[in-house]
Amino acid sequence: MTQELGMPFGEPGVLAYDELLDRVQCAVCGRWYQAIRGSHLRKHGLTIEQYKEEAGLNHGTALMTPRLRELQRQWSIATNSQQYLIKRQRGDPAILGEPGRHHHRVQWRRTRALPEVRERIVVAGRRWSDDEMLAALRARQAAMGGRLHERDLDVPSGERGNCPSHTAAVERFGSWSRVCELLNQPYEAPNETTWTEEAILAALRVLRQELGGELTLVHLRRARSGVRGKPGRFPSADTVLERFGSWDHMLRRLHEDGTSPFATPFFRKWTEEEMLAALRVLRQELGGALTIAQLHRLRSGGQGKRGRFPSYRSVVNHFGSWDRLLQRLDQDGA
Repeated sequence: MTQELGMPFGEPGVLAYDELLDRVQCAVCGRWYQAIRGSHLRKHGLTIEQYKEEAGLNHGTALMTPRLRELQRQWSIATNSQQYLIKRQRGDPAILGEPGRHHHRVQWRRTRALPEVRERIVVAGRRWSDDEMLAALRARQAAMGGRLHERDLDVPSGERGNCPSHTAAVERFGSWSRVCELLNQPYEAPNETTWTEEAILAALRVLRQELGGELTLVHLRRARSGVRGKPGRFPSADTVLERFGSWDHMLRRLHEDGTSPFATPFFRKWTEEEMLAALRVLRQELGGALTIAQLHRLRSGGQGKRGRFPSYRSVVNHFGSWDRLLQRLDQDGA
């Protein structure tokens, strides 16, 4: 019996499985899991091998549900995991630390020991002298048509060792401009645009007009047209926020210039009297009771748009707490 083996739950030699719950049962504590893993068995002071031995299970029994076993099988087929299995004849004793599972580290050590792999590793990790690096850079320059760019040194892994990387060349000679000087080619500085406030506002007006009069931060992020080192039609969202401090401030600048398609500002600034008057109307519509949950559900304004009632955050920021707001409403109502 399982109880004689120290397992108070289940039958000996059987992994209990519930089809309705899709769970397997731990024979030590009786709890149900999708998979009984080593992290759980450590709480009982057992390893997976010790647990299987105590429960009378076979060494190859998977401590998981059939659904997870099928998913694991499909993943192994999709990733061709069998290439990492350690080949061993049936009946041979298992080596310590190699129970027949995937052992990438062991397989990699064996692969590194092959002569052709060792030779490729040595070539890829070669140490360049100044003359060797300059000769390799000139050869790469000639292969690129006489003009060598930084991206031309990002070579595939199979060509490493024949050409130094961009990082190695810059670290050796100090900068890419110095590399260009040694190669007798002109140095081109990265083409970067410095956006002024007027240029940013003009570009955003054009973008807002193309979008039909509505401009949000999400629209600007989607419409970015420049790449690293090259200017675009519109400034990036980070540039706008750094220059104006906030998106709200930038929208106010557009509105001050008289170019806003809306008759009211984008963000409504509630005064204390307006806030109290709106909440009194809301409380009257709700039958005399006003709670935080009701204000959350009935919020009528969207981001950048006005609503009939202030948001809960606006109320708390203005009055300090919800209790203080209710006190003000009661005082004014009395």
